[in-house]
Amino acid sequence: MLCLARSIIERATREKSSRPFFCLEGEHSGPMDRVITLERLFKESRELGLAEKADQTIVNLVALESQIGDGVPLEYLQKVFPGRYPSDRDLRGQQSRGRPLWQAAYACDDGEALVVMHYLREKGWISTPYVFETYTLVYITPEGYIAASRLRTGSHSQILSGFVICRFNVEDVEKTFNDVYSTISLEGRSIRLERIKDKQFIDRIDDRILLEIKKADFLLVDLTEDNFNVGFEAGYGLALGKPIVWTMRQPVGRKRKGFPFDIQSQNILLYSMLKLDQFRVDLEARIRSAIDQAIREQR
Repeated sequence: MLCLARSIIERATREKSSRPFFCLEGEHSGPMDRVITLERLFKESRELGLAEKADQTIVNLVALESQIGDGVPLEYLQKVFPGRYPSDRDLRGQQSRGRPLWQAAYACDDGEALVVMHYLREKGWISTPYVFETYTLVYITPEGYIAASRLRTGSHSQILSGFVICRFNVEDVEKTFNDVYSTISLEGRSIRLERIKDKQFIDRIDDRILLEIKKADFLLVDLTEDNFNVGFEAGYGLALGKPIVWTMRQPVGRKRKGFPFDIQSQNILLYSMLKLDQFRVDLEARIRSAIDQAIREQR
């Protein structure tokens, strides 16, 4: 939580905005929009996923740059990020020391900070071509500037998260996730569809699954290959009143087994592995409907 608090203060200082008020307990007299409570810090340290922390970090990095294109020198990264040692020409104008990693990474500790930075690099939002003795020069890519701009102007509030509940290590389900679910894009909407296996965490997996279901704006439940865990997690989502998009691969060469009583009344979208393009069109329409429901309920 201390790292998150430092990150909040550092960004406020760089952006010359009003300093936040930190309230340890009890009543506070600071402006409500600037009060940071321990409860909020604890909630963010536990509940924010890797993608959300990466979003905050890219905004921090942009704020730390002296001017666009200068890059941000960060300590500790030179131990783990590959890069070439710069020439004398590259060294000109560079400082002798970098900034502490916590000033940039919105994370709970150095280990999580490294994961966040790796995530940003994999997304193509940052690059690290130069490694100095005491720091790595982190450059923000055009995609990174665009992402930070959208986040700073508030468009990040339109990013809706969908949690995918399905069986793992089933070839058809894996292909459907990679080719369809993970690539869904709706005009005018920013969405993120993720499975528990794609997230990084140290909690118990069952606790984390329930937490992700609770955090999600909507759920996508793939019933392919009957599975008790999928049914249990879907039932938890139903109990929470989450908008749910139900899907299932159409069985090939055999009659489909009947659904349990509590499931058979749901509007399940069947798909064929031979017609995934058509499935994508139908699925996008249903996800849009789920998103509209989620937005109405948030109001």
